[in-house]
Amino acid sequence: ETLGNREGEEYIQYLSNLGGLYAHLGHIKKALYYYTLANEVTQDYEGHEPTKAYGLAFTQLELASLFMDVGFYDKAKEKILSSIKLLDDNWGKENPHSPRGYMALSQLYYETQQPDSALWCLQKVNAVYKKIYSPTQFNYTQVYDNMRSIYYLQGNYDSAAIMAEKSLDLSEKTVGKNHYGYRQTLLQATETFVKINH
Repeated sequence: ETLGNREGEEYIQYLSNLGGLYAHLGHIKKALYYYTLANEVTQDYEGHEPTKAYGLAFTQLELASLFMDVGFYDKAKEKILSSIKLLDDNWGKENPHSPRGYMALSQLYYETQQPDSALWCLQKVNAVYKKIYSPTQFNYTQVYDNMRSIYYLQGNYDSAAIMAEKSLDLSEKTVGKNHYGYRQTLLQATETFVKINH
């Protein structure tokens, strides 16, 4: 048995890797199967201890992403909310891990035509980012990026463009134009400028 204990961390990682591989190849049903299995094994193996609930929470988010890809939004929302609850129960409200869950929930609301709920999620994310990042850090670009999305959803395109410019400026100052992070910020800013014909 090359994997050893079929309830251990190596087996969970193996299942997650298979899920990721099939998702990358576009085989959504197989990806869902292996991520679901990883989720079940992780839940049995890890329980809800703080350091271990982290892995279960993010396995659920991977599942939610796949459910959204195939239009199973109710199942996706169930997994996202479960992930958020796990993290909140173990690390408290607005913990450093919560942005990923609320970003996923925001995307779900956006795809299901619920802009007000999507905005609420982005505001929750920003509340955390403002606590854990300094305005002089590269990671603070995420605050500007979320504000750009909020303004865009609200139809406030001039403010969205300003946030895109702020994000791009901070990215250039902190990591430089040759950094991957800067290129990603530039891509997002360019998409914003094109959408609003700025």
